[in-house]
Amino acid sequence: MKIFFLNTFLLLISCSESDSNIVGTWIQNDSLFDLESKKINRPMGNLSQAFGEIKLVFKNDSTFKAYFDNQINPGKWKIKNDSIYMTQYDNETIWNSFSYKLVDNELYIYSDPWLMALKKQN
Repeated sequence: MKIFFLNTFLLLISCSESDSNIVGTWIQNDSLFDLESKKINRPMGNLSQAFGEIKLVFKNDSTFKAYFDNQINPGKWKIKNDSIYMTQYDNETIWNSFSYKLVDNELYIYSDPWLMALKKQN
């Protein structure tokens, strides 16, 4: 029984809080984009101008789906060293890292010169 509790404890401390907070469905929000662009005081590209609706779905099993209009891109994700890493299923050897900021129900992903500003869907 002690081994069970030890393993459970190790599992809980190995999962950072930000990992669990990012799980869910996120929708691009142009108002958040405008506010964040002003805060960082430099021009950033808004992907929703190129793709229309953008939705990211992060799951507990470290998989995600990115929806850009009618395109669906599945992959895997992880958080490491204050960056979010994502890879697509068709090429899991290349992990792309992005700076990100998670504030309450707002997720900002920075990929210079692009910025994704997303709101968590309830």
